[in-house]
Amino acid sequence: MFAQISEHAVAVTLYTDAYVINGTVTSRHGRVTDILNTAVEAFIVLSDVTMDEWGSTASPVRADFAQVKVKNARHGLGN
Repeated sequence: MFAQISEHAVAVTLYTDAYVINGTVTSRHGRVTDILNTAVEAFIVLSDVTMDEWGSTASPVRADFAQVKVKNARHGLGN
């Protein structure tokens, strides 16, 4: 009766007070606002992460996974 909505990878860039975080989140939603507003937990899990501190001249930190608190995400963009 109801079609299943499959999850897919969404490339996102999240901005916090201290970091710019690029990664991929798996979601049924395609818009970053929907992903952040419908998060069941207090955080979202990103994969293939690159994290850079604001104003830093050092190389960005790379990680397989990262948890980002939803309330710390000040702005988000879909890539």
